[in-house]
Amino acid sequence: MNKKSYMQRENDEINIFLEPENSEIITTILELIRNEPRGLTITDIALHLKINRNTVRKYTMMLTAGGYIEERTCGHTKVFNISNRMPLTSILDYLMEGILILDEKKEILYSNYFLNNNLNFETKDLIKFLKQSQVKDAIDKTAITGFAEKYIETDNSHKETKKLRVRFRSANSFSGKKMTIIYIAGDEKQE
Repeated sequence: MNKKSYMQRENDEINIFLEPENSEIITTILELIRNEPRGLTITDIALHLKINRNTVRKYTMMLTAGGYIEERTCGHTKVFNISNRMPLTSILDYLMEGILILDEKKEILYSNYFLNNNLNFETKDLIKFLKQSQVKDAIDKTAITGFAEKYIETDNSHKETKKLRVRFRSANSFSGKKMTIIYIAGDEKQE
């Protein structure tokens, strides 16, 4: 897995946490705001994109809640500027445990650098891992209770067998879609 640029990480976050089906317009709004140092109003953005102000308001609210942009008030007008923050995926990549994010169809939205490089899980390994009955049961339990934890033995494509502590949490994206976040810790090789 290659290290990603700031813009690539930001686009990953938009696709994971906001509305993937509208990622192009959300990215365009971010680019517009980024290119205007004084900031932009909802009206400025709506006129530039030729879309309804209420639609722009929805996206600016999501971007503000996600920490991508900041809102300041000038009189009766709200002006939006790019936030000075680190993309969430940058933080997730350097955690000392694997992170796997699934959508409501149990398809992989994101896997972090640690999971891919330190635990040596490739995409095919992750798909195989998700098909294990223990994992499926834990994901189903998480949908009901919000949390599950298991110790699961699995192997990767390097023929390494690992006993992993796996925690499952349910979450919602900014757009309200259900997600499952899986935290994978442990790297004990079994003999």
